[in-house]
Amino acid sequence: MEITWSPQSLEDIENIGDYIAQDSPSDAQNFITKLIDSTQRLKEFPQSGHLVEENPMFRQLICQGYRIIYYLSENEVNIITVLCPGQLTKI
Repeated sequence: MEITWSPQSLEDIENIGDYIAQDSPSDAQNFITKLIDSTQRLKEFPQSGHLVEENPMFRQLICQGYRIIYYLSENEVNIITVLCPGQLTKI
């Protein structure tokens, strides 16, 4: 399986990194690396994420409270957004 990040998910990661970097640029880099690395298991186990309660056609991984929302297509894991803890969205 290939992992594809949507433009929205990349923007989300950039915003999260910018926010954390206000206090500590090195913490921001470390966290973003950890967040991205947490998705690598999806290459072999794409259904390992839990179904999203708001819309069960999507799945999610949780990394330190951040929700990485994705869906599966034939040969891809498509990451559509990364939500901050407590952030709700209509998916």
